[in-house]
Amino acid sequence: MKKILLYIILFLSGIDGAWALPIEKEGMSIYSPSLKQEVSYSIILPEGYEHSETEYPVLYMFHGIGGDYTSWLEYGNVARVMDKMIKEGKIQPFIMVIPDGYLSYYSDTYDGSSLYETLFIKELVPYIDNNYRTRKDINGRSIIGFSMGGFGALSVSLRNRHLFGSVVALSPSIRTE
Repeated sequence: MKKILLYIILFLSGIDGAWALPIEKEGMSIYSPSLKQEVSYSIILPEGYEHSETEYPVLYMFHGIGGDYTSWLEYGNVARVMDKMIKEGKIQPFIMVIPDGYLSYYSDTYDGSSLYETLFIKELVPYIDNNYRTRKDINGRSIIGFSMGGFGALSVSLRNRHLFGSVVALSPSIRTE
């Protein structure tokens, strides 16, 4: 009887632990009038998001050339790292959004043929703010990017200083066009 009770306790504690993981959603999408197509993104919500009324800061993560909206999750394992650091008290809970940047450099082209920055600033950020409990002030938004994404993080944040409180560019590439 004691063994059965122990197994039940272990089973239930395992279920509780599974519920406590961050919510990772890949393959979400919005339609972009600027790009005239669906744009995919991944979003990671912190543990307990669904049971709280808290507004969370958002970290937008831009991938490098050849990557997509899953790259930070697959190669950087960012959801696990985020969860571990939150549990260790090293960082506060936040929402992570990883949009698919294609080969855009996260910029609008001079001829208007690709309006990725417009999509990001006028469509995706407002969509995330309207559909998730986010902090909607400058200190509630940050951007990080790698390579092509580093270039995009710098250029987008510099042109939109009123929206982003911090930016990190990891090995940013240089675009001369």
